[in-house]
Amino acid sequence: MSSSSIDADPQSAGVASRAPPGEIRGKRTRGTSSLVFDLPEKLPNLGFENGFLYWTCDFEKPGTLSLGINREEGGIRIIGHGGSWELRYKPLLRASGMEHYVLEAKVKCNFVDRRFTFSGAGSAFASINVMALDENLNPIRVRFSRWTFGDPGEPFLREDLGIWSCGNISFCGSLGWRHLYSFFKPPRGTKYLSLSVRGGGRGEVYIKGLRLSRRIPNGVRLNVRPTPFKSVPQALLYKRIPLGDYAGKFLRIGDLNGDGRPEFVFAQNERIGPGDIYKHITCITAVDLEGNILWQRGRPDLRNYEVTSDLPVGVMDLNGDGKDEVICCMNFEILVLDGITGEIVRRKPTPKSREGGGYCEGPETLFERITGDCIVFCNLRGQGEGRDFILKDRYNNLWAYTADLDELWSYSGKLIHSPLVYDFDGDG
Repeated sequence: MSSSSIDADPQSAGVASRAPPGEIRGKRTRGTSSLVFDLPEKLPNLGFENGFLYWTCDFEKPGTLSLGINREEGGIRIIGHGGSWELRYKPLLRASGMEHYVLEAKVKCNFVDRRFTFSGAGSAFASINVMALDENLNPIRVRFSRWTFGDPGEPFLREDLGIWSCGNISFCGSLGWRHLYSFFKPPRGTKYLSLSVRGGGRGEVYIKGLRLSRRIPNGVRLNVRPTPFKSVPQALLYKRIPLGDYAGKFLRIGDLNGDGRPEFVFAQNERIGPGDIYKHITCITAVDLEGNILWQRGRPDLRNYEVTSDLPVGVMDLNGDGKDEVICCMNFEILVLDGITGEIVRRKPTPKSREGGGYCEGPETLFERITGDCIVFCNLRGQGEGRDFILKDRYNNLWAYTADLDELWSYSGKLIHSPLVYDFDGDG
């Protein structure tokens, strides 16, 4: 990044080298020229009341950023023309780990682009960030001797979780003036807090009234409340079923043969592209309660046991005969499988890939057709539950189908992991 640190009038789009008389009450830390303040309310010009005083700017490409004072409404104006940028607040706040803080600001934005990715590359957004620093002004890393957390599909077994990040306020798209808050507690070992505003993409960002306070938000209770239930039913072990090399973390349950007893459908997968958006189902296995394999499609391999995303596999009685079918995507085809035999009842190519909004991990267009992400059964035509279903890619597009694999419609936009379907107008 290029760097810009301009000595100018406080009302200009630069950073003043001197403060107004009587305003500075901070102390300089050893080995750095940073001013350090003990109380957050003493941080000078944190809220941009005096333009860019005590702020410095870094940017990716010259000519892609314009900074100014919002004289009509107060605060600052940031106009981006592409590329990333960062406004860094020079003073530091002396802090202790495990204290509680509230970060708040009034913001407004209008981005031309609507793309957002997890990595931030190519995203149009702005973010107000807090970083916890140790006594040597290094970012605090979060480490555990062993940390196990997450759902069965996304477990975390790590010792080093990386640089601590919490309490940031991020926004994108188009917003009128909003008063945004965050609430956080820095980790143990924290000695200082630093603040910055960063972003990227084409558009306008307005910020004023940025504040940091050492407190608990109004209405928030931190004490542990006892459960209102006098007794909670305990889960009991019903049965242990030995599994073979077909086992996977992805499981669906249904009555495949109509005998009133549940059967299990396991799916294994492998990654066939970058990121977490191109998953290919390699094997599907149906198993009864005794662990007997009823049928299997594909080649089992325990190396494909793990899963970190949804997979396009569902179990539902599509024809109403009391026996569930298995609907899945394999080798770029939508397959309806007989629940008893696993034989293909119907098949159709998966939808052709398209960019959509290009959210999160970017456009999912590596392959001509989608590999599929998740399947959600629904009643779109009023013919009963399970007669229709939704198929989607990871974050950008979804398609609606009948049980006969006729496409009803499609949609492009920013998607969640699993679509929610509800009859809002009550028409059945």
